[in-house]
Amino acid sequence: MDMHFAAMDLGSNSFHLLVAARGPDGELVKLGAYKEVLKLSSSIDAAGRLPESTIARALDALGTMLAFARFFRAQPIAVGTSALRAAKNGQDFVRAAKRRLGLEVRILSGDEEAALAYSGARSALSGLPARIAVVDLGGGSVEIAVGELQEQCRCTETLPLGFLRFGASSESEIRERVAREVREVAARVRGLSPGACVASGGTARALAKVLGPSARVEGRPIQRDQLRSLSRELFHASPARLAELGIEPARRDAIGVGATVLSALVDGLGAPSLRISPGGLREGVLLQQMALSERADPSGFHAMAPLDQLAL
Repeated sequence: MDMHFAAMDLGSNSFHLLVAARGPDGELVKLGAYKEVLKLSSSIDAAGRLPESTIARALDALGTMLAFARFFRAQPIAVGTSALRAAKNGQDFVRAAKRRLGLEVRILSGDEEAALAYSGARSALSGLPARIAVVDLGGGSVEIAVGELQEQCRCTETLPLGFLRFGASSESEIRERVAREVREVAARVRGLSPGACVASGGTARALAKVLGPSARVEGRPIQRDQLRSLSRELFHASPARLAELGIEPARRDAIGVGATVLSALVDGLGAPSLRISPGGLREGVLLQQMALSERADPSGFHAMAPLDQLAL
């Protein structure tokens, strides 16, 4: 019997579920996916807490995702990111998920999130040099990791530069803030001399769709100047123009900001170009779970490993 695996990514902008099986060469074979936009980061109140109404909506979304995963006979691994890290009552949400749904949710540290996003992004692209930098842009934070094949990441960083944090900032204000906050991290990244810069996350994948198959399917590099021009166009585009470009409705109000943040990060890191990966955090969680399951029982049938045994 083929084993099915599922990852729940409880992000600051959206909740995602990815269900996959192990392919013949150990690769991920995707079976199904589900997404719900909740914008947790934008819901955190002045006291630093998630309102009860937001928690209720989030639990409803988890219930739907859990039913979806069980349809595939997969027990999901659920991980929370920046918004749940930041919310003072993030652990209340974790306890509510356990009590209401029987679901264990682990809130990742920024370093854990960066390492998992690196693993997932790297696995989904071919032809990469040995050492690369991965930039994973989400709604609440950006994770940056530098690593090599068959080694742990040499550098993992998290910065509060998620696209939901910029509100009504102008394009120049976004670029100035990113340049200021990424400067110290950028010096460490450049010191490791990565051979390529790779982006993951929903904003990056949306840009790849706009750029066409060469970026979306083949992962060809996007030059820094091209990325800057595209981000400027998206920042000032009308909703009608965004629709023409194929930006999904739920992302149209934030794509201009997200693209500007990503472009400013590439500028700050000094990368000449950027490749966009279709993989990221969810794929990293699945790969870790599959590897642990294989080590636990290499004979063929693999019991799901407990979340706290994941080699993060």
